[in-house]
Amino acid sequence: HANEQRKATWLANSVLFGGLNPAQIAALAPATRCIRFAKGETVISQGESGDCCFQVITGMVEVFQSDQQGKEQIISQLSDHQIFGEMAICTNQNRSASVRAIEETVLLEVERRDLQPLIDHDQTLLEKLAHLVHQRQQEIGSLKQQRDQSDVSSENRLIRSMQKLYNVFLGT
Repeated sequence: HANEQRKATWLANSVLFGGLNPAQIAALAPATRCIRFAKGETVISQGESGDCCFQVITGMVEVFQSDQQGKEQIISQLSDHQIFGEMAICTNQNRSASVRAIEETVLLEVERRDLQPLIDHDQTLLEKLAHLVHQRQQEIGSLKQQRDQSDVSSENRLIRSMQKLYNVFLGT
């Protein structure tokens, strides 16, 4: 049980799950998994499908994209408590970047199906996820073609697509 308590503490310290109440964190923690990666090991690959996100517990990873020639462009480096892979659990699109461990790293994995019951009970979590994903999309420039539209409208589109993905029905 100490392990689940530690997981709950890690989740509470993350940008994505920090806003959950203690009961939500207690419900999510047992479903998560700790995974260890060696230096240089690939965690996720650009273009593959994904249904989970990861939180860095210890160590460090680098996020990068490869062009058609295979040339890598580093987007960012992430360490303790930072989240990656959240775009796949929110958009159902293939991974937009690759991530590899640049030192021995322990990650906490959260799957889309683990979030479903929480979103069923609290739609504000969906909006929080959408906000984080929208920020990340801007970071990696995937909204270049939508520069003429306001950030609010693209974030609202993302929320609507996530509502479909998580089967959230709003009374209108």
